[in-house]
Amino acid sequence: MMKKTRVRRQPSKSISLVLGFMVLSILVVLTGYVMGRYVMNSLVASGDLTPPGSKEAAGKNDAAGQVEVELPIQYLYRVQVGVFNVEENAIGLTNDLKDDGYPAYATVDPPYEVEAGLFATKEVAKEMAAELKRAGYPVYVKEVVLEQTTAILSGGEKDYLLAVRDALAQVSATLKEQAVMWDEYVRGEMDPEETVRMLQAREEALREIHKRLTRLSEPGGQVGGTLNVAPLVELAITEIYEVKALLENGEESYFSSAMGYYMELFEGYREVVAAL
Repeated sequence: MMKKTRVRRQPSKSISLVLGFMVLSILVVLTGYVMGRYVMNSLVASGDLTPPGSKEAAGKNDAAGQVEVELPIQYLYRVQVGVFNVEENAIGLTNDLKDDGYPAYATVDPPYEVEAGLFATKEVAKEMAAELKRAGYPVYVKEVVLEQTTAILSGGEKDYLLAVRDALAQVSATLKEQAVMWDEYVRGEMDPEETVRMLQAREEALREIHKRLTRLSEPGGQVGGTLNVAPLVELAITEIYEVKALLENGEESYFSSAMGYYMELFEGYREVVAAL
């Protein structure tokens, strides 16, 4: 009896084509994924792209050249000696106060307010006001408020906008720290060593910010046009220098000078914040 021979069937050509197409498709997808990851990582490393979900991506819109700035509310108490419509009258009273050894500052826009002190608490401001009254000056204490501000800086390069944001934060902190410091000085409660450490730390931070601002090219637009904060940082550094001179020498003339710079710094900061 003859044995039957089994014949092996060859796979159809259609099945081979399907398998080949599937393998090719998988290779194309894998190649695209690898290339996409490579390009993405290169952009992140170069700083041209912020990784999704990062703090920078959440805090600002880099693509639009925008930076958010948040400034805290501050309450201060001003010793005010007069308000004038004529600038020459305000300057005359300011000079009289300085000649008598008191701090004095006149605001630059009408109505021209003449100030003789700026403090953290109403009680200390009243002490200063009482001394001025005894000297024959008409004086009263006025609360001044810097409202909490959240704004978007725009119109410039990202690095410059970040430097502006940090500069405003540093000046705000300077004003807050020194308002308390002036209260302590008037009451005779200041710790000179601790105050010097505070001043030196703040001065170093301000100088670093000033270097950043001057190193970066100032752009046009909102920040470059109306929010040039470098002079404000310079004024804060000068004010700290005057306070350090007061602590080293202990003369009342240094108090008048340093407080004058402090009042000028406050008004300059308030003007910049109002322009945000």
